[in-house]
Amino acid sequence: MTDLRLVPAAATAWTVTAAGILWAFPGVLAALSSALAATVAAGWWAGRRRGDGVDRR
Repeated sequence: MTDLRLVPAAATAWTVTAAGILWAFPGVLAALSSALAATVAAGWWAGRRRGDGVDRR
């Protein structure tokens, strides 16, 4: 069975590596910035609670 928790980390690493190969330093900065923004957005979305105060995760 595959552990899907590794997929975001692997995708980020592949993206940053490809950006470094193709676009050098500016591409790496762009890839890191977008990966950071996606991580923050996913954390915010996953960490929000419902209005009734019950955590239904």
